[in-house]
Amino acid sequence: MKSVFARLGEALSGGKTRQPKTHLSPEEAVQIASAYAKAQGLDLFRVSLVPQDVRDVDGKLVWTLRTPTVGRWLTVGVDDATGEVLGHHVHGVR
Repeated sequence: MKSVFARLGEALSGGKTRQPKTHLSPEEAVQIASAYAKAQGLDLFRVSLVPQDVRDVDGKLVWTLRTPTVGRWLTVGVDDATGEVLGHHVHGVR
């Protein structure tokens, strides 16, 4: 079974397994996003955030992390260069 990061590298490189060069490690991105979610009172999902992807957005790499839940989930964006949380979105209904 391929790791999330192997699949992420394949998606970003058109099938060639390669993780994008990032400043933050996946673990650091998860820690930043999780601390933000807790501080904002968004830890109601009671599950860990996981990296979904790393994308170039207007010339900078942005981590997207999400809760691995169905029906209702949280996404958090983190700037790879600065570690700044760029925002969040709660998806689904309740």
